[in-house]
Amino acid sequence: MKREPVNDFNTGVMDSLKVLEPGWPIREALVETLRAFYARHGAAFIVLPNRSQYPRRLFFDTMMHLRQGGQMAHSELVADALAPFVR
Repeated sequence: MKREPVNDFNTGVMDSLKVLEPGWPIREALVETLRAFYARHGAAFIVLPNRSQYPRRLFFDTMMHLRQGGQMAHSELVADALAPFVR
């Protein structure tokens, strides 16, 4: 089996807002600052339709740890957001 050099693969860098429970304000100016930062460095910054905010009931022990149902919902939104970049 022939192995391809790593530089033959298309790679990219992307980030998004961190998961938070509702009520934490996410200013549009912050989103645009993050978008501009990543763009300057050749990367993308995605914002999910729910701005990565989930009901408190979907969290486990802290506002940064989603339960399984919340993880699945978040993963689906991330996959939908990434789809245009991988087609």
